[in-house]
Amino acid sequence: MKFLKAFAKLALLPALRPADGPERISTGTPTGAYSPGVKQDELLFVSGRAPRTRSAEKLVRGTIEEETLLTLENIRRIVEAAGGTVRDIVKCTAHLSDMNDFDRYNKAYASFFGGVFPARTTVQSVLGDGLKVEIDAVAVIKK
Repeated sequence: MKFLKAFAKLALLPALRPADGPERISTGTPTGAYSPGVKQDELLFVSGRAPRTRSAEKLVRGTIEEETLLTLENIRRIVEAAGGTVRDIVKCTAHLSDMNDFDRYNKAYASFFGGVFPARTTVQSVLGDGLKVEIDAVAVIKK
């Protein structure tokens, strides 16, 4: 018991934002133990986003097109909160629950970026909560 009490008092985690460390970017309350966005210098890393309402409280389940566009809108909000635009996104990784949805997802994805596409990887993954898509991104935001 003494060990557990002593262990609980140890500072095992570093401070979340040292003065010279990366900036944490958020547009709402994260739903887990992660930062929605982390910016270091000109690089912004956006954690995997899902089709959530603007407040991030509820998942929205819809067609692959609806889920893709809402997920990309959530990424856009984080990029804009960090001072960038969609044009600053240089890489996306998309996880689809069913690769049979790829063509429809790809059309929605293409319509969002309007012809100037970031590099992209798309894989099939097991996604929780009945989701069809999750996407993360990397952006370069020049000062």
